[in-house]
Amino acid sequence: MIVPLSLLDTQWPGNLIDLLPAVEEMGYARYWATEHYSPGQSASPTLVTALAAGLTSRMRVGTAGVLLRLTSAMRVAQDFAALQLYFPGRIDLGVAGAPAGQPHDGAFAPDVVVPDASAQADRVRRLVGLVRRGIETDAGPVPIGPISDGDGGGDGGDPASRPQLWMCGTGASSAALAGALGMRFAFHHYLATQRGASLPVEIVAAYRAAFVPHGEGDAPHVAVAAYGSCAPTLAEAEAEWRGYLPWVVDDSRPTFLGTPDACADALSELARQYGADELVVDCFAASFSARLSGLGLLAGAFR
Repeated sequence: MIVPLSLLDTQWPGNLIDLLPAVEEMGYARYWATEHYSPGQSASPTLVTALAAGLTSRMRVGTAGVLLRLTSAMRVAQDFAALQLYFPGRIDLGVAGAPAGQPHDGAFAPDVVVPDASAQADRVRRLVGLVRRGIETDAGPVPIGPISDGDGGGDGGDPASRPQLWMCGTGASSAALAGALGMRFAFHHYLATQRGASLPVEIVAAYRAAFVPHGEGDAPHVAVAAYGSCAPTLAEAEAEWRGYLPWVVDDSRPTFLGTPDACADALSELARQYGADELVVDCFAASFSARLSGLGLLAGAFR
């Protein structure tokens, strides 16, 4: 099963200038920045998305995802309206419900009201409404700006003038919420299976069952995320995986591992199992050059 292949970037952002033009040339369909709180990762996916858009010309770019529990829906809607103005038709707005982890959650506490699960769902609903319709008033919706010339905003505007809305998650609650709101759903197969999720395919099935179209022609859309290592030989791929995750030996469970053809076959089977519309991946390696080589080998074999 051949579906589009995209890149989910959880790694050190200092290589962005070299990474983005290379993966666009390889044919990756999207680049997604994540929000991770560590010295070796980026916690600013919206900023990285802006940089990524400027470093590419064709591929879609976006977030997987903004941790909405740590910011306001209004702030996110405003930021992505600006991104969409500068890079129309190329911006993905993905949100996630994970915490930042300590000590960062504690550092947010004086400034941010961190919602419980119910309030978090309300915040997602609010964001979706702001992006699609604007601010609801008695006189009608007020679009979130800046808007493009000639775009009236709200439901009367061109849907292509708004970012694609994605829910990024690993559980049934995020799947059901994404479906109810008519969002696209990015299911993180690698994280879900690492955490011992049972019957992960049923989580994606629940999303499809819950899906409510927002506009004419809307349909469920699923991306499945996975990590692995790709190299000319299985031994080299195993060495790269363990070189990136040196503390993991016997219990490492990469979704794909080995030669380009073996990795492509594993990912094609993953897409088949989920009925996925696309795959979002990254290659773990001990060095940036090896990671880039793995991504190139994988893209070539997958095509």
